[in-house]
Amino acid sequence: MNKPNNWKVCIEMGINHLGDYEQILNVLNNIKNLDVAFSLQIREEVFYEGKNKFFELSPKQYEEISSLCNKLKIPFGLALGPIKDINWIKSSNLNLNFIKYLYMSVQDKNFISEVNDFFNCPKYFSLGVSSFKEIKENIITHLREEDMLIFTSLSHDAKDQNLKEIKNLQKLTKNICFGQHCSKKEISMTAIGAGAKKLFVYTGDKSKELPDHEHAIDITAIKKYVHACYNCFEAMSFSKSEKKEQKINFIQPPSS
Repeated sequence: MNKPNNWKVCIEMGINHLGDYEQILNVLNNIKNLDVAFSLQIREEVFYEGKNKFFELSPKQYEEISSLCNKLKIPFGLALGPIKDINWIKSSNLNLNFIKYLYMSVQDKNFISEVNDFFNCPKYFSLGVSSFKEIKENIITHLREEDMLIFTSLSHDAKDQNLKEIKNLQKLTKNICFGQHCSKKEISMTAIGAGAKKLFVYTGDKSKELPDHEHAIDITAIKKYVHACYNCFEAMSFSKSEKKEQKINFIQPPSS
């Protein structure tokens, strides 16, 4: 397996498990040989109140998933909402290879500072609807060398993806990822061509009503999607020999 931070595609379960632990195990079984990362969400405390209570997993379950990912050699990360009390995460036996900040967390400087100070792993900042000015003034200042930005459009329509913004963001940092929120999965391939270094894509059992149903990939389609993405990443890469200037031999038309 690649080193913990060398993956190119993160399969995000988010809260699409619907509180069903077996659904998480099903996803892990489907991705265990794909050289991808895996993440779950932990939302802010108020999110789990009332009708959303069933989304909540126990600390023990997170630890078990972390342990299983380690055993399967799948890089494991958490996508965090602006949690008020992260002490239970600090004191847990989680082996985190990365952390993703959900858009609402990116707006909370104190939360970011607390997490960054304790967890020494790469961080991925979901930009949501942040303006270029906000990113430059408020987010870039938190980035370390191994951290990355996640550009995404919250629209499901292909026409709203604005992938040319990836090039604009590269003026701030070359570490740009793409979060797939479009219902058309081929947009991921275009994002790779636009310069995205990694992809984040949600998955789940689409026979159920998922929070990310519109833009999620069904569990059964993960393998095909990942292989297509890695083919695109390979097409965008260059070996040392390929970087050398090569002579192009044009086919000459036959003489008359």
